Order: sequence, then structure tokens, then C-alpha cells
Amino acid sequence: MKKVLTKALLLAMTIVTLATIIPLSVNATSENKKEIYSFLTNEMGLNSAAACGIMANVERESDFNPRLVIRDSNGRKSGGLFQWNGNRFSSLQNFCNKYGYNYLSIEGQMNYLKHELSLSSYKYIYDYMKDVSNSSQGAYDAGYYWCYYFEIPSNRSVKAKQRGSMAVNNYWPSFGNKTPKAAKISFATGDKYYDMDDSIKVNWTSAGSNCNSYKVMAVEKIPSTGKYDWNNVKTYSVSSSSTGYTFPRNALDGYYAIKVRAVNNATGEYKDSNYVFCRVTCSTHEYTSKIIKQPTFEKKGEKLLTCKQCGYKITKSVKVLTVESFKNTKMNKPTVAAATQNAIKLNWESFSGAKGYLVYQRVNGKWKLVGKTTGNSYTIKNLKTATEYKFGVRAYTVKDSKTYYSLVSPSLVTSTETDVPTISLARGTKQCNVSWSKVASADGYQIYMAEGENSRNFKKVASVSADKLKYTVTGLKVDEYYNFKVRSYVKCSDGSYTFSNFSTVKYIIAR
Repeated sequence: MKKVLTKALLLAMTIVTLATIIPLSVNATSENKKEIYSFLTNEMGLNSAAACGIMANVERESDFNPRLVIRDSNGRKSGGLFQWNGNRFSSLQNFCNKYGYNYLSIEGQMNYLKHELSLSSYKYIYDYMKDVSNSSQGAYDAGYYWCYYFEIPSNRSVKAKQRGSMAVNNYWPSFGNKTPKAAKISFATGDKYYDMDDSIKVNWTSAGSNCNSYKVMAVEKIPSTGKYDWNNVKTYSVSSSSTGYTFPRNALDGYYAIKVRAVNNATGEYKDSNYVFCRVTCSTHEYTSKIIKQPTFEKKGEKLLTCKQCGYKITKSVKVLTVESFKNTKMNKPTVAAATQNAIKLNWESFSGAKGYLVYQRVNGKWKLVGKTTGNSYTIKNLKTATEYKFGVRAYTVKDSKTYYSLVSPSLVTSTETDVPTISLARGTKQCNVSWSKVASADGYQIYMAEGENSRNFKKVASVSADKLKYTVTGLKVDEYYNFKVRSYVKCSDGSYTFSNFSTVKYIIAR
């Protein structure tokens, strides 16, 4: 950076370059200027004048070629946009290697510049550049100061004046004071928070004549963390003549923060608007329903509808109960809370307006009342082991001294448990012969195995019919511990299963 290079020198690098450097085309130089200016203003927070001053120095140092690497008269390397020299060039390379940048790229070098200016030895330069006035005089001051204190070439007073003049004459007319205004974004509906299951439209105020285009940007909230995914921003380009955008149907699903970016295409400078927040849901919901507030005969209730596809939730009212609605509504099917060899415990959901519940069992083709309760569960006792049963539940209420009954729930088919089998093991070469006692009325057996002396990570290795009382597990590892257990099951007429408890765990050491 202490060595000043002329354009003629840049085009004749065969004597001093470490590798052949192809001079940049006019178009490439223009694009590099725009990228550097954009970084200085957008990422480093400098105004147009400061950026123009720095760019005048970049022209004299490297002619905007980030791949330029030379040796000075002392044999030390200088390289990059700012021709970092010696140890500072090595620091550039180390920084880029650490953070995954190419040290010969604009991205890597500009990020290193930002890092270097944060160090105590250079922070005063950064502070000065942030405070220069955004004017032609500010551009001159920035060009002079950057050359004098950051580049520090030989004969720096003269060269600092030259670069200050270049900043005013060459860069301020093209880049100076070209910052677009920040637009103000809102939903077309005027809502502050949008909750939609259809397309979304946003509007924004004009960003002024320095804006050549807009980018509508949406960032999604990650459900598992509740944070926005800034590494995956959806961007939609819009011309400067538009001040509104409608997201295409199904372009978004989830929670989003949306902003609009006003861009000056000539300089790359941009300004971001405020954010608006929305939730976009799927076009066709598949709801599950849950009563969150029971209706009564006097007041409405509430139910929560949740979409199985997107998680969208909406609360809707439930009508006030009437005797007719109570009588003509069917209870939901009960579930099995627990089963033993001689008893089954049923659970069921609360029924709106119920004072209590009646439990029925199907016996000889007819429903028989076997229990009455005011709670949401009931245990039927004195049942036969490994036997299938059918149950139903209905609610009742009392109004004006009269008792009314709901419709009976759909039938629940289940069974009591079978007896627990007794397990035994016989060791073979890299295998184990598992056998067990016969269990009356069982429809089959399941064998589980865990590998390792203290392991309880059991996995099912086989399921066999009732006529099978042994199973051979092969492929075991020599001198490894293996734990085994077995259970029996009953298969009900509706395809459901009831399992016994597991047998005692037994182990072998394979040989």
C-alpha cells in the first residue's frame, strides 16, 4: 500500500507480477466499482463522499483489480484492491482463510478492510471517514485523508491532493449523492399483521429519483427456533415504476418478515424499508377440531381448528346447546387407557352439557349398561383373560327435571391382556434359540432383542403366530451380550392388538 501504481504500470505487469494478470475489461472494471461502492455504503455505513474518496485511492492502487499481486523493490508482496503490503498482505490471506473467503476476491478483501478498520490502529481513520460531509468537499477530504493516513505512499502530501481531486472530478459526479430514499412498506389491506390463506399484496412509498429498481424481500421464521432464517431470503425484483407487489399463490407458506429494498442500479447503493410481518397458510386447509370452551344451554362455546398441513389455527364459536342438539349428537369413540388380564379402563372426551356418562358393553348381540359416572373414565372389571369386548359410551344431562341422552358413541373393539409368557434361551454358534411357554388364547408372539451388556434399547426382531413357541436369532457377535424378552398378543376383529406385559429379560453371551 505504500507503493503507488500508475495505470501504465498496471497494464505492464510481466516484470513485477507473481503471476500473469489479465487487465480488466471496461465492463468488469465498472462492475467492480459498483460492488466496491455498494459495500462501502451499504455494509460499512459510509456516505457517498467517503466512498468516492476511497474509490479514487483504489483506482491509483490497483485500478479496481482485486487479483493484482506484485513484489516491491524489497521483495515483499503487495496485493489486492488496496495493495496491502508485507505482513498486512499476509493478514489479509489469513483472515480470508479463516472465514472462508477467496483472498483475491472483492468480497474477501472488502470484508477484511472492514475488519482492519475496526482495529485500534486504524479505527481513527474509519471514524473520520464516517464523519465527512456528504458533499464534493467531503469527497475531496476523504480522498486526501485516506491517501495520507491509510495508503501512505511516498511523497504522500502531493499524491493525497491528487486523489482528493480525483474523488471530486472522477467519482462524485457519477456516484456522489445518489442514495435512494428508504421506502415505507405496508400491506394493501392496511393491516399491521397479515394472516392469510391466499395471495399477499404489499405497497410502498416511492424511494425517489435515485431508485432504479426495487427488491421485495421475505425472510421466513424457522418453526423449531422461532428465529428468522437470514441465510435464506426470498427476493423478488420489481421495476422502479411499481410501488406494489403481489406474491404468487403458494410462493410462501409460514411466518414471514417482509421488506422492500430501493436500489440505485448505477452505484449498487440501496436503502431498506421497515418490516411488515405475516403468516401465509396453505390454500386448502385440512382441519382438526378441539373444543376449548364447552358450550352450555345458556352460552356459546369455542373450538380451535388446526390445519394438519400448515399448522394454521383459527377459533370459531360453538352454538348454544339445545335439548335437540344434545339428543342428536353422537359422542366420540372412547379409548383404552389401560388393560389387564381381567379389566379394561376406558377414557373419553368431555361432551358439551353432560352431567354424566353411561358405559355400555355388547353382550349376546345387545347393549348392556355396565357403568355410570360423572367423570371421563371408567374401569370395567371381572372380565375374562384374552377375550375380545365391545364398548360404547353416551352422555346424559338433566334440564327442567328431565333427563336427556346423547347418541351412543361408535363402538370400541378391544380385548383384555393375555398371560405373560416365560422365556428361555439356548446358545448356539453366533446365534440364540429363544423359546417361551404357550399362552392360552394368544394369537401370536413378539420377540425383542437388545445388544450390549447393559443395553435396554430393545428392537423387535420377529413376530410369529400362536403355533410357534421358539425362534432362532442368527448373526450374533462373538463374546457380545444380548438381552431378550417376549410378549404375547391378541388380535381383535377390527385389526387392533392387545399385548401382554413382557416376559422377564434374559441374556446370553454369544460364542
